Amino acid sequence: MPTELARAPLAIVAALALGGCGATSAQRATTPDASGSPLGHAIATITAVAATGSTTATRPTPTTAASAPESIRLPPPPPPAAPRSRAILRVARRFAAAYLLYQIGRDPRPVQQAIRETCTPSFAELLLSGPVNIPPTQRQSVAGQPSALVSVRYTGPASLGPGPPAQIVIARYHSIAHPNAGGQLMIGLSVSGGGWRVDSLR
Repeated sequence: MPTELARAPLAIVAALALGGCGATSAQRATTPDASGSPLGHAIATITAVAATGSTTATRPTPTTAASAPESIRLPPPPPPAAPRSRAILRVARRFAAAYLLYQIGRDPRPVQQAIRETCTPSFAELLLSGPVNIPPTQRQSVAGQPSALVSVRYTGPASLGPGPPAQIVIARYHSIAHPNAGGQLMIGLSVSGGGWRVDSLR
């Protein structure tokens, strides 16, 4: 009997000790370190680990503009009727019309002149240094047929790489002979020679 009475307090003490360890473990799992991140979790982890073991679902934190990448947090484009928008669209539309002819091998003097006058000197030289030559067997295909511009839209500035943001214009077109076949040009413009000039094409 004395032996059994002696064991009972030991069991109670062991249970209390185990309970205390569990509480300490839960506290350690949620105690922030100097960086403000829960210990044992990556700094980039957003979802917190529940210390109480509750099964209640947590509501996801909505994404805000402040967490968006730097390259897309840019001001919206000015209205299409603004002088800057009209100047950009005028250059981009003339370039797109000339390039649609140039890319199917139709590069007479007016086409080359339009490309030189709407592009920066270096970009015009790059485009005109490799004229397109479509084989006669492919001239009747969709790729060899002339296209017509459907829309030219100024979308505003965007970062495409090192340096200042480029002004982007999206020109959509379709084949004249095959209206269901078409594509788009992403035209980048910057200020050069006192005006807007095309300096990239995607």
